[in-house]
Amino acid sequence: MKAEKWVLERFNNQNLLCMESGLHVTCLSAVLIAFFIGFFQVYSVVGMWVGFDMSIGNNSDFTGAKAIVLIFLIMMVMFSLTGSTLQIKEIMEAKIHAKYLYYFVDYENQISTKVNYKDISLDNLSISVHNLDFKYDENEDRKILDNINVKFESSKITAIVGQSGSGKSTLVKLITRFYDPLSGHIEWNNVDIKDIDVNKLRSTLGYVNQEPVFFNISLRDNMKIVDENISDEEILKVLFKCDLSKWYKTLKYGLDTELGTQGSKLSGGQKQRLALARIFLKKNLKLLILDEATAALDYNTEKLIYQTIFEFQRELKFTCIIVAHRLKSIKKSDFIYVFHEGKVHEYGSHDELILKHGLY
Repeated sequence: MKAEKWVLERFNNQNLLCMESGLHVTCLSAVLIAFFIGFFQVYSVVGMWVGFDMSIGNNSDFTGAKAIVLIFLIMMVMFSLTGSTLQIKEIMEAKIHAKYLYYFVDYENQISTKVNYKDISLDNLSISVHNLDFKYDENEDRKILDNINVKFESSKITAIVGQSGSGKSTLVKLITRFYDPLSGHIEWNNVDIKDIDVNKLRSTLGYVNQEPVFFNISLRDNMKIVDENISDEEILKVLFKCDLSKWYKTLKYGLDTELGTQGSKLSGGQKQRLALARIFLKKNLKLLILDEATAALDYNTEKLIYQTIFEFQRELKFTCIIVAHRLKSIKKSDFIYVFHEGKVHEYGSHDELILKHGLY
């Protein structure tokens, strides 16, 4: 109840601020409109009086026609000024939106880049992490990751487990170079990740998290995001392998079916399977990362998804990293790292970790 009260108070306070801002803008618009309309009326009367007085007086150059033209010019100017006051609210809103837009436009990439990268092969990809430290804010005392030394073997499935906040997801973001470490280094095929072109690195990467991204476009176009040259036959083949054939047969428009904003027309299990199917369409997939990809799914759906992953991994021989909470889902992994408070607490296969009677 305390939380509900706090949220309601915060909501009411924000609404009050919005109401006060709206009233301020409305009052300002009303005052300006009243001023311009009053000024227009006074100016028109004065202009008509002076103009016609001059036209019937001794000033033969200023005729009645010119006075009428002058009045109409005044009317056009005043109507334009009056109309512009109606746009004050829109201008202020556009200014706020532009602030956020320019924030993204002017954002500087924090990842350091080089001019000359090493041209290396990412086949049979293995990844090693050496003495890695990281924290999001340099002013923080506690490190998110502290002296991490791990290795992900080529064509193997390695799992990372641990409590929330232990640094699991942060590590995979560093491996994919969304961030640079505070100290230590990461190697892909024995080459420092900073010496590899980021675009080349990520072109070989498949990343699936808890909430995959889908756009309100057709199923075909959503699948072609990874490769615009893939055929309909390839899409249908991978849908079948990911146990989506029954769902596909229910679609009235087939591959032309729109998925809705953020995949709103899909269930949780369908989203994850479709995200995996899309990843498996990548012809140069070297590394697959599943970051809590099945955390919100029931056990049976999760079991089917991991069964699909293991089958594809045996077929395509890519390196796979699984970040998970549920131990049942990572039993078949070749190797498991157990994280605790930003450190590697223990490691080994599932059977080895069970025999240790430790945190796992």
